[in-house]
Amino acid sequence: GDGDVPTQFGSGGHSESGQGSLVAVWGPHGAPGRTTVAIGLSDEIARSGGASLLIDADTQGGAVAQSLGILDEVSGIAVACRHADAGSLDALTLAQAARSLDHRWRVLTGLPRSERWIELRGPAIARVWEVARALPGVTVADIGAGLDVPGERWAGGVDRFAAAHTAIEAADTVIVVGSADPIGIERLIDGLD
Repeated sequence: GDGDVPTQFGSGGHSESGQGSLVAVWGPHGAPGRTTVAIGLSDEIARSGGASLLIDADTQGGAVAQSLGILDEVSGIAVACRHADAGSLDALTLAQAARSLDHRWRVLTGLPRSERWIELRGPAIARVWEVARALPGVTVADIGAGLDVPGERWAGGVDRFAAAHTAIEAADTVIVVGSADPIGIERLIDGLD
C-alpha cells in the first residue's frame, strides 16, 4: 500500500554504491514536453530495475499527478517542504510523502494550484533535493520554466522560482527541453543564459 516504504527508500538513505543522483528537467515557457520527458525518464529508470523518485516541482503549472491519473488532494512536495521547515525531513518522511506507483517508482506530487508557490521556500526545497540525492537510485525533478534572476524577491521576500533555482544548482544532470520553432529557439537561448 501507500504506507509501505520500499527498501530502496528506507531510512538508511545511502545505497551500498553511494548516493543517488538528481536529474532536473527544464525548458523555457512554451517548451513542449517537460513533464512528458520527466515522466518517461523516471518510468524507464524504474522499468530497468532502478529506484526512481519523480518530483513535480513546477510552481507555475505542475501536471505530473494529472498526467499519471493520480487523484491527490494533498501536495506531496508541500508536505515534504513542511517537514524540511520543521527539521524533520529524512528519507523515510520523504518516501511517505510520495505516492507509490510500484515497488521501484514513487511520485512526489506537485502543487494543485500555482498560487501555492509560496509553500516551496528556498531553504526547504533545497533540503528536499539534499534528502532526495541521498536516496539510492535517481530522482527526476520536473521544474517550471520560470528562471528569473536568482535572488530576485517576490511577496514576503520569497524567491518565486526557488524550486527551479535550487533544483538546477543541486542537479547532477540538467535535461533541457525546447521547441524547434523560431520563438522556441529564441526562448531557449534566453533561458540558457
